[in-house]
Amino acid sequence: MYYIKRFLILILGLILFTSCDCIEGEGPTVTENRNVSNFDAIELEASANVFITKSEHFELKIKGQQNILDILRTRLRGRTLVIEYDEACVINSRSLEIFISMPEITEIQIDGSGEVESEDVFTTDDLYLGVSGSGSIELEIKSTRVEAEINGSGSVFLTGETDRFSSSIKGSGDIKASRLKAGRAKVHIGGSGSTYIYALDDLDVSISGSGNVNYSGDPSINTKVNGSGDVRKIR
Repeated sequence: MYYIKRFLILILGLILFTSCDCIEGEGPTVTENRNVSNFDAIELEASANVFITKSEHFELKIKGQQNILDILRTRLRGRTLVIEYDEACVINSRSLEIFISMPEITEIQIDGSGEVESEDVFTTDDLYLGVSGSGSIELEIKSTRVEAEINGSGSVFLTGETDRFSSSIKGSGDIKASRLKAGRAKVHIGGSGSTYIYALDDLDVSISGSGNVNYSGDPSINTKVNGSGDVRKIR
């Protein structure tokens, strides 16, 4: 019993210690506009829902609790809009919503559990999409080349068309691009994740683990599988 009590006290102490450094959302939801310009990439390091609108003008509007907005930092690093917290820990806050207007997208990177989506169609030559963690990206695009990478349990949903598509999953994440028509596709899975792809001409697949590649179309296929993963045609 003595050791159980000491263990419980230790756990409680760790919880109290870690919670002291966390910021808790307080107060009503407010809206804040911030000045931004000249960026074509987004790096999201905060837990937020980001909605992108295609526009000739740059705009950034944020909705959330005031003390959370006070520690939310938005800055430009080259042509990348970086969205991050000044504090390492935010708990029990209401949904943080970020509305971004921009003419073009070339890159979206999520580190954590944030979500990025757009209902507009973006046209670009090259597009890179990366998720590290449990975040998600949902886009409709028209592009020459698209590259999507997931490290963790995140997800990427894509529609539209591209000449070349390449993807990589390390972990249990999913890439759902069965409504993205790709001329040539190259898919790699390392882990238990799944990829859904529409390939018209060529499909190159490599799997290390238990992940599956599900494809539509009638491409010529080259496969290399190490593990229990599989390549399946969607009917």
